[in-house]
Amino acid sequence: MCGGAIITGIGIAGQIMGGFGEKAQYDAQAAAYKANARVSEQNAQLARAQAEQAGEMGKWEEQQFRKDVDQQRGAQKAAVGASGIEMTGSAAAVMDDTRSIEEEDAAMIRYNTQLRKTAFINEGQSFMQEASNHRHAAKSAKKAGKAALTRSLIDAAVTGALSFGGGSGAAKVPKPDSTLSLGSTVSKMSDTMKGAVGKMKGWGTR
Repeated sequence: MCGGAIITGIGIAGQIMGGFGEKAQYDAQAAAYKANARVSEQNAQLARAQAEQAGEMGKWEEQQFRKDVDQQRGAQKAAVGASGIEMTGSAAAVMDDTRSIEEEDAAMIRYNTQLRKTAFINEGQSFMQEASNHRHAAKSAKKAGKAALTRSLIDAAVTGALSFGGGSGAAKVPKPDSTLSLGSTVSKMSDTMKGAVGKMKGWGTR
């Protein structure tokens, strides 16, 4: 009987250790998810910075473009003045066309700038959603680890009660209660296991 009790005790210990091992695996997964969330958040910050940079670059491009056009317009006026032609008729029409083209090109620069900014903004939002998903997965993994440990402790308590309990002195197995914290559950399991260990000692002396 003593040998059987020892074997059963080893099995119970294995169940408990298995629960702690499974919880450790889930904790490792949770840590990995949190690390991925931090990386995604950093990528989101980078995307926002790139969006701001794209906006500033677009402003600079438009300023440089208008500066170049002003220089061209000045050269045109100088050429017309040097030729003795008055700024009327076809000469004035050329200047008007230049201004019209300038505004169209400037509008295109602003449009392309907005496209680049929007792309970076959307990328940043995507990274933030990714980070949120990772953090949710981390919480789920932590909960799964606690549940696995609780389940293993309950299984071990049931095994102990069935193996060493009997008569009026049988160990009472606490019913699973999802409202209990892990610490409370472990405490209950510990009390049950103490009773089982007492039974084991009784078997060993027979």
